[in-house]
Amino acid sequence: MLMVIAPIATELAAAVQIYRHQYDSTVGIIPPHIRIIGPFPFSGSLDALAEHCAEIGETHAPIKVSLVGWDIQPQGNGFSIRLPLIGGQIEFSALREHLQSGPLDYLPPPPPDYWPHVSLGWLADKTQLAEAKMALSGFEPKFVFRVSRFELWQNDGTDSSWRRFKKFGLKATVASKRRRQKTPDLLPSKPWANKN
Repeated sequence: MLMVIAPIATELAAAVQIYRHQYDSTVGIIPPHIRIIGPFPFSGSLDALAEHCAEIGETHAPIKVSLVGWDIQPQGNGFSIRLPLIGGQIEFSALREHLQSGPLDYLPPPPPDYWPHVSLGWLADKTQLAEAKMALSGFEPKFVFRVSRFELWQNDGTDSSWRRFKKFGLKATVASKRRRQKTPDLLPSKPWANKN
């Protein structure tokens, strides 16, 4: 299994770990992060996938992320506690869509409600939900930071741990013609742009 994630600021990671220890069963096997894709099965060449990721990193600029507060979303039979991004979500959605091409074009498209976030954990029922709301009542996160890379993580199935396979920089600055051609047009057309 593979997963594509983005690291978060050190200060934010330290702040969320306190709550992840209470609510997140993956706290010991993967660091706090923004999930871009995954987990997903992959049977192709990891070298080809790494090349694909590196090329995409060349066409996307570092992402300025901002988040304020936390929310709770229904998920399956329980509830997800998360810190949703209020800045950077468009860029992460574009990065995810671009990554799901080439060797990853078999993956299903992101759900319509995909919203990049930092996960604090999962609650099984309304009793746990009420307790978590009380525990989080004084937690008012407000962070702004820049994400300059994304990472490919791997779980080979021998245990529950995830290991970083490779890092990929987000390197675009002023988009060159070559980069613009490689990046899919993810914005709506602008009919007014060609008017005299």
